[in-house]
Amino acid sequence: MRLFNVFLGAPEGLELERRAFHEAVGESNQAEGLPRGTLFVPLFTSRKIHEQEAIDSNIQTSTYYLLALDDNWGPPGRSFEHDLHFALACREDPTLPMREVVVLVKKQAGDRPLDPGLSAFRNRAPGPSDPRRIEFDSPQQFKTIVNELFRGWLRELAA
Repeated sequence: MRLFNVFLGAPEGLELERRAFHEAVGESNQAEGLPRGTLFVPLFTSRKIHEQEAIDSNIQTSTYYLLALDDNWGPPGRSFEHDLHFALACREDPTLPMREVVVLVKKQAGDRPLDPGLSAFRNRAPGPSDPRRIEFDSPQQFKTIVNELFRGWLRELAA
């Protein structure tokens, strides 16, 4: 059995998306991973109360990094922006397993203000070294997107 760590960063307030991530991992492993001798191992953090070194270590051992965001990067001093940049650096290091970094951003509803830094990130045109960005509007759509990512990764791993 080949194991591939998938790290999900998701600030507080995205509990339904974290649950959808775990459901998608289980479904993908059962339906497609096990028959191919491949399992995705979910790793995640939400509250950033742990040592940043431990989080960085988990990201560094991951093959895929997903970041779910709503209207901000997370609380000041415990932002997920560092994790994103760290995952991107891991992706560029050929000695590390990181293959892809994906940011899933929840579509904004109503008048909620958007963190200015996150707004700039969302609105700039992606460059070649930027992560893939995907918008979602519900936990169910989030789960569908994650399942599609897993299917694509399984095809790539089989090639």
